[in-house]
Amino acid sequence: MPKRQLGAQKRMMDMEDRGMEVNNFNGYQRKALDDVCRMIFKEFSNTVGVAFLQLDCDCIKLAGVSSNGDQASPMMLVSGNQPVFDESTGEETTPVCEKCKDDSLGVFRTKNRGIIWNNKKAVLSKQAKNKIKAKVFDSDL
Repeated sequence: MPKRQLGAQKRMMDMEDRGMEVNNFNGYQRKALDDVCRMIFKEFSNTVGVAFLQLDCDCIKLAGVSSNGDQASPMMLVSGNQPVFDESTGEETTPVCEKCKDDSLGVFRTKNRGIIWNNKKAVLSKQAKNKIKAKVFDSDL
């Protein structure tokens, strides 16, 4: 296969991976997820991807992962609740979900999961990605 075709095929595969993982998010969640991913990629230099769990309450728990599949950043939460304007402070705030307040992990309420890859840092083979996913999600993919 010519090198040019191979490059186009690789880019398409990466886009497909990302698309399959984030199709179920609404506009607010996509923006919040994008912001958090950028911050993780910037602040934690050994991060090759951000693993996420979308819960049945629509909250998203996420953390950076290293090329070995180890956690590379603190666990973070993107609330499934829409931001609301607080007139007393003049700022937008996002209320924390009641289910997530009571449930520290929420892994048993997972409805979607995946990894958003940092393709600017390292282009990983499909085999390497599958190995990382299997370790992160403790499964055979």
